[in-house]
Amino acid sequence: MKKWLMEHKVGVVLSSVVTLLPMLFGIVFWNQLPEVITTHWGADGVADGFAGKALAVFLVPGILFLLNILCVCVTALDRRNREQSPKVTGMLLWVFPIISLTTNGIVYAVAFEQNIEIMQFIPVLMGVLFVVMGNYMPKTKRNRTIGVKISWTMNNDENWNKTHRLAGKLWVAGGLVLIAGAFLPVKWMIPILVGVLLAMCLVPFLYSYWIYRRHKKQGIEYKAADKSKAEKIAMKVSAVIVPLILIGCAVLIFTGNVEVQLQEDGLIVDTTYWNALSVDYDAIDSVEYLEDLDIGYRVSGFGGARLSAGNFENDAFGNYTLYSYNGCDAMVIVKSQGKVLAFNAKDEAQTYAIYQSLLEKVNQ
Repeated sequence: MKKWLMEHKVGVVLSSVVTLLPMLFGIVFWNQLPEVITTHWGADGVADGFAGKALAVFLVPGILFLLNILCVCVTALDRRNREQSPKVTGMLLWVFPIISLTTNGIVYAVAFEQNIEIMQFIPVLMGVLFVVMGNYMPKTKRNRTIGVKISWTMNNDENWNKTHRLAGKLWVAGGLVLIAGAFLPVKWMIPILVGVLLAMCLVPFLYSYWIYRRHKKQGIEYKAADKSKAEKIAMKVSAVIVPLILIGCAVLIFTGNVEVQLQEDGLIVDTTYWNALSVDYDAIDSVEYLEDLDIGYRVSGFGGARLSAGNFENDAFGNYTLYSYNGCDAMVIVKSQGKVLAFNAKDEAQTYAIYQSLLEKVNQ
């Protein structure tokens, strides 16, 4: 690992610095940036994710920087990459810097009110990356970190080489399809993207298996390559970390509760993954019960399959605070000192019961 890092130290340092350049840009132009910055767009190209200035400037470049370092370390641990093609290694070092510059460039351009066609730019960017990576894929030598890493390719050089020649052609073709598809109506982009990704993943997998079956009939032996001590440790760590990450994501997305407490002097609304909010009954100006409320978009906060919570904005209230089960359309609306709070329970009946109880508390 140390030898590989020393041989590529200039590329590692330079790629890491470039990955962090958008952070420096944000610091330099801090006073010119708006307090709330668009950071995400939906499949229809409409902005649906926002963040405070500090989060937008530091979070994404920071995450990409850490991913770049992780990628470098994993590559350096694989002793087979000591003989890897310099062009392939160079490509690997510059994937995250390019993503950092382009994605953060879009965020800053929109923050400075530049007109960016997101639904055309993103497919073109992905297409270019696929074309470049597909061009280098046939040049990769057998290793455990770069390429189509399945048992059949990993245990036979011919299988590896043939599979990667086909995969390279597919990735180049898929990239060109995405670039051309960027000029089609938005409704076609998602099916095209899904189809391209499925083809790029499934076809090399099936082709590698077909080569393996043919080799088996010919009596060609597939022998598993010996693993270094570092590779064995990395595999054991990954076997623990990856399931934990997946379980953690599932817990965040599919669990959580909204808790409404009608105490003696005031209302407290809390959720599992967001800060609690309390409102004194004396400070409440009005209480309403609404159905089919358009919650608008999230400015900051938490969103999962079960819950939505945080600061939201819609046409009805402007900026407001939401604590909501996504499966319930009914909502209790509390207006207090110019601010709006919306919350609900698991279903309409429970939500209406809370509304009636809150009305009694407020009118006492």
